[in-house]
Amino acid sequence: MNKYIKVISGIVAIALVSMTAFIATGTTVLAKDNIETGKSVSTTHSYTLLDNVENVVDGGKVYINGESNQLYRVFDDESAALQNIKNKVPNLLKVLEKEYNLLELSDENWEQYRDSMYMLFDSKNKPKDYDESNIEFRTLRSFFDIYENSDKNKEIIKRVSDLKGVPLNMKEMKMDEISTMLPYTEPAAKEFISSHANSAVMSASASYDIQKAVNYANKYAKSPNKASYHYFRNGDCANFTSQILENAGVKQIVYDNVAKGWWHKVTSVLGIKRHKHSQSWSMADTFARYQGIMYSTTSNSKFNSNISKGSLIVADFNNDGD
Repeated sequence: MNKYIKVISGIVAIALVSMTAFIATGTTVLAKDNIETGKSVSTTHSYTLLDNVENVVDGGKVYINGESNQLYRVFDDESAALQNIKNKVPNLLKVLEKEYNLLELSDENWEQYRDSMYMLFDSKNKPKDYDESNIEFRTLRSFFDIYENSDKNKEIIKRVSDLKGVPLNMKEMKMDEISTMLPYTEPAAKEFISSHANSAVMSASASYDIQKAVNYANKYAKSPNKASYHYFRNGDCANFTSQILENAGVKQIVYDNVAKGWWHKVTSVLGIKRHKHSQSWSMADTFARYQGIMYSTTSNSKFNSNISKGSLIVADFNNDGD
């Protein structure tokens, strides 16, 4: 699939380019004791790529407006999972360790390994069979997609707990942030996605030129436009897609807050360019939630029949809500 219609990571969805963004409508969170943080080991989830690594279980829940919102799935025993993945993908881990001078994979450096596995695509020393179809790449990607969820859940729980002391005039903004952090399958996240459309973004849809989008994508898919934009070596898909939209006529929605709008800014300090982005510009899952999810499916046939030239695609490889 051509890169111009592909965003690596995020949500199983076809975000047909309607340019519709959404904001939440003042949801409130119930008392602090309406947070269930324990893992639900009674429900295990099967992942073929993670066989013999560790059981994947539900990670707890928070209650918002009386509704249960599941947290992200996690490994039942994270330490065991970390040890077992070393036996599952030894060749790739060895390549990454050598190429980027890393210590043995651990809870302290797993993010370095996660970033490095994407950086390796641009390395002259990458193995000949190393691409997104490589089984060890797919397995390690699947592992990190679950392993990272423990930290995500802790941050969500902290923010929900902290809402109790947030002034009323700040609560809506804080709830927006929580809604974009929760799995997209959950009520609070769905409310964020389906609530009032941002008229500024809706009006931009009329200026979206599909052919200009295709032309930009074809020109810079293999040779990033570093003269105008930052290049994320550890995963540039959402940033590249945002560039496509802007160069196809879609106007930025600019704020000073990285959690709001859809924008990219460039400043120069002593002749050195510095780039700053909104989360929705450079993070695939936030991008999809902000622009609008027009269709989602896990069926290949339905997927193929609902895409067309200029469609934007975001994938949730583990079906875990991000």
